[in-house]
Amino acid sequence: TARRLPGLRVAVQILATRQAVEAVSRGGADIGLVHDILDDPLVGAEDLGRAVMACAVPARHPLATRDRLHARDLRAVPFACYAVDSPIGQRMRAAFEAVGERFAPTFELGASTVLCEVALKAGVPGVVEGYILALGWWPGLRVVPLEPEVPLRPRLLTTLQRPVSCAARAVGEECRRVVTRLLD
Repeated sequence: TARRLPGLRVAVQILATRQAVEAVSRGGADIGLVHDILDDPLVGAEDLGRAVMACAVPARHPLATRDRLHARDLRAVPFACYAVDSPIGQRMRAAFEAVGERFAPTFELGASTVLCEVALKAGVPGVVEGYILALGWWPGLRVVPLEPEVPLRPRLLTTLQRPVSCAARAVGEECRRVVTRLLD
C-alpha cells in the first residue's frame, strides 16, 4: 500500500470492539478490523472469513505436546485471554459454561499481540485467535486447537455516512489480503 500511495500515513489504534465501531461510526477512524460487530446502523461490516479461538502455548509448557486442549485442561493452570467483559471474553465464558467449566483467565488483556507476549514471557497458555501465530512473530509459541470451539468472524468496518477515501480503501484492501492469507 505504501508503494502504491507514496506519502500515505497510517495511524493504528488498538481498541476494544465497541470503541472501534464507535470510532468508525463517528469518523475518528476510516476503517476498523474486528472479530465481532455491535449493531450500528452507521457502520458497514464485511466478513473476511472464519476463524476460531485456540491456545498459544509456550513450547516448553507441559500442554504444548497435546493435539487439542479442552476447557477443563485450563482449570488448573494460569492462562491469558481477553477480558471477561469483552465481546470475545463473553463468548469464551458462555462456551466454557456450556461444558460445565468456569472461564477465569489469570491474565486479562485487550489485544492479541499483548496476549501472545504475556503467554510467551509468563510461560502460560494464551487463548487467542487461532491464526495469530501465522504472523511468525512468536516462534516460541505453538497453536493448540481448543474445545469447545469458539468461532470468530473477522470483519472490516467502514462508515456508511460518507464515501470511503481512496487511501482508506487501499488500506482496507491490504487488510483484506493479509487477513485472508492468515486464515489460510
